[in-house]
Amino acid sequence: MIIIIDTNIIISACLDSKSDLYHLITSNFNKIDFVTPEFSLKEMITHQEKICKKSRKNIAIFKINLLAIHNCITVLSDDELTEKDINNAEIFSRQVDIDDTIFIAFALALDSLLWTGDRKLQNGVKRIGFTNIISTKELKDIIKGL
Repeated sequence: MIIIIDTNIIISACLDSKSDLYHLITSNFNKIDFVTPEFSLKEMITHQEKICKKSRKNIAIFKINLLAIHNCITVLSDDELTEKDINNAEIFSRQVDIDDTIFIAFALALDSLLWTGDRKLQNGVKRIGFTNIISTKELKDIIKGL
């Protein structure tokens, strides 16, 4: 099973290595492959100082946690998506948050689940027919069933 991880999940995990999010990503679940678009990692690296300043967290710890997380996930090149993948994803994202198009596109292209903490995105895309999106609670339930 492939799970696409949204940026907000990774950022939260990097800010607290004792969190459920960090544990879920860094645990070795044999039947789950965590992936994220390279865009997501670039975005975090570009904004890591701002993220740490806003959350009052140590940037060195953030970087260490990001490296540990990076070692547990597969980074997908944004170039792997076709124009059709992007267009299909925009059907859902344009009505909720166009910035999440790439995550939805990968979920559609890989027939996988998108894990996000963004309730507005979850509720919005589910309302219009995109059901391959899960919360942390739903991921935990999936893991229990494996």
